[in-house]
Amino acid sequence: MAKNGNLLSFFKRVPKHSQSSQGSHDLGLQDPSSQASVSIPAQPSSTPPLPSSPLPEQDEKSPRRIDAVIKGSDDEDDDSLSSDDDLPNLFAKPRTNAVPVRANRESNPCVTPKAKRTAISFHSSPLAFMPKHKFDMKALLNHAKTHDAAEASAQRMSNILSDRDAAAESAPAAKPAATLYETMMDVLSDAEGEDNEAERDKLLRAVKRTEASVDRKHWRFFDQELSDSCVPARAPFPKDAARGGWRFLADPKTRQHVFGDGLTYTIQTRRRDLPDEIVLWVLDEISYEKSESLRQEYCRLLGVCTQQVYKFFDGDRLDRLFRELGAREEALDSAAKISGVIEQTPPYSERNWSMLQSVLVLLSRTSNAMTLTSLTHAVSILLRLGIDTVVTENIAIRKDFSEATEKLVLAVPIKSWDKFCGEVCLSFYFAVNEASLWWHALAVLPAGRPRLVELRRRLALVCFFNDPGRGSQHPDDNLDIPAVSDRLEDDEFVVARKTDYYELAARASILGIALGDGCAPAPSDDPRVVAQFDEEVDRLCKKIKRVWSAIDTGGAAYVSRLEARTAWQTLEHQLPHVVRTRPPPKTGILDLPKDREDPFQPRQRKFMTKFFKKDLPVAQPV
Repeated sequence: MAKNGNLLSFFKRVPKHSQSSQGSHDLGLQDPSSQASVSIPAQPSSTPPLPSSPLPEQDEKSPRRIDAVIKGSDDEDDDSLSSDDDLPNLFAKPRTNAVPVRANRESNPCVTPKAKRTAISFHSSPLAFMPKHKFDMKALLNHAKTHDAAEASAQRMSNILSDRDAAAESAPAAKPAATLYETMMDVLSDAEGEDNEAERDKLLRAVKRTEASVDRKHWRFFDQELSDSCVPARAPFPKDAARGGWRFLADPKTRQHVFGDGLTYTIQTRRRDLPDEIVLWVLDEISYEKSESLRQEYCRLLGVCTQQVYKFFDGDRLDRLFRELGAREEALDSAAKISGVIEQTPPYSERNWSMLQSVLVLLSRTSNAMTLTSLTHAVSILLRLGIDTVVTENIAIRKDFSEATEKLVLAVPIKSWDKFCGEVCLSFYFAVNEASLWWHALAVLPAGRPRLVELRRRLALVCFFNDPGRGSQHPDDNLDIPAVSDRLEDDEFVVARKTDYYELAARASILGIALGDGCAPAPSDDPRVVAQFDEEVDRLCKKIKRVWSAIDTGGAAYVSRLEARTAWQTLEHQLPHVVRTRPPPKTGILDLPKDREDPFQPRQRKFMTKFFKKDLPVAQPV
């Protein structure tokens, strides 16, 4: 630019040809579509131009497209060294070249030019976007209606129950529930119509002939309703005894936490000096504490207090534990008689038995530290508890009952075993006189150890022979098969019109326990002794068959008769395979009994012997 030029000359319009040529030289852009026209020289004109005038450009450069490629760009692979770059791509898809758009040269220079590169646009789906919700409004409305209906139904039921409870409180006390027989009599007596009177009388007579009026007898160890008046007051914790290394038990805020964590148990296992007052307090707390986990820790603690248990855990303390649980006085009195009764109402409605389970666990843990007198008294109480059906109906109580009985029996010293069994059998014999109650107690006793099996057999022999002296001897020493056969001839085993079939079925089960394996002689003994024993067993089986064959079941209406007949039949089939030294020989349908031998058989045997001894004639050779 000239230094002294006019300023207005800067705004003059620049000719098009000079502007386009200058732009092409400056930018150095090469358009692929216009490259051929630039490289081909212009054809000479037939009329030469005037020398004075400048030669105009023959072709005007085509405007560049907006998608033109810049040479030497780093974004393209133009620097390839392959030799076939100039060859056309024969396998490429044909494409239509866009029509070049002439640039608008008349645009305003003050306006920002458009971008030479186009941005890649987002291709939207032709389908409409449908949002998906987890729940639609219709489902939510239906759910709300269902919820409201359920709430309304629950509210109506709550109102009905509250009205019924209020009516029950205001109404007078109803009479106890009637038996099945009384209910059937009431229903049949309310029938209307004279035509049905004969049929009604016939039904009444048929019901009287059945066992609708007969029910099993039961005996309950606990009172039907637990009253708070019979339970003594809860003793306070002996703070004066908590001294020395046990002074941390004096704080009532942390006492339960310390017992629950097992800290007291851990210290007692090492020191063995827990005060006697605290041990007695723990014994009393087992029957009062509501927390099951805390009661378990109390039982663990007493299990390691062997000296205090041996000194304080006597019969009176045992009776106190069960009395606080609601036990009846006749259940704890060894001289009281126990007899079954027919119940009119269901027993023990909605009673919590967790404390009874804790007492049974306590007996299991302290059995090794108890005296022989305490062991005898504890087993006698458990035998009476076994009569109650709560042991058989509740699986958890049955498990704890079996463990406690097993631990107590195994804790008895060997030298005192006969004395222990004799006292237990004697106490139970004078308390219980009914065979069905005996069978309830024997059925729940565990039989997993030889001592337990022997105790069951001793009790069964005492009940079957009505002889308490058999409890102090070993069952194999006082069991005699002929004596059992003679016992079956008594009136108790003769089926009559007034026979109690429940009692008869219980005696069959008790006899099976008493026999056991029958203490059969060894096969190596004298064969005459073995044969005599087998004959005695066969004679006993015939006596048993005579008992059950006299029972007329009379159809399904007599359940007790069917049970008694089945029990005696099972015992008869069991003896030849369990008590007998070997199973009885099998006889075919064509074999004659031994007492009916063929009278012609000796004559035929003699004839055949003579025939084989006779000399046959020798054949002469021809």
